[in-house]
Amino acid sequence: MTLEDLGWNPTLAAAFAPYAEQGLTPARVVAQKGLNQVSTGDAEHYSVALDKGSALTVCVNAAIGRMTTSGELATLTQTWLADKANAPVFQP
Repeated sequence: MTLEDLGWNPTLAAAFAPYAEQGLTPARVVAQKGLNQVSTGDAEHYSVALDKGSALTVCVNAAIGRMTTSGELATLTQTWLADKANAPVFQP
């Protein structure tokens, strides 16, 4: 699934352009069963529990984007989740 499949369009791309210049990755939040699934259009997906319409959604998206770009998210995943806690891996 691509960002375009999730409704990404030229208007959203133009609004996101200043953040892209800072190295952030665009993503869409897809609400599903009380969780927000954040998709960058790649195979990776992350879910966080937020209230519908939460003002934190933009901040969470930005934080996940920065952590993904910097490699910090991959490091945290490998350190704390990969075969360490027997945490289930859910595929979208």
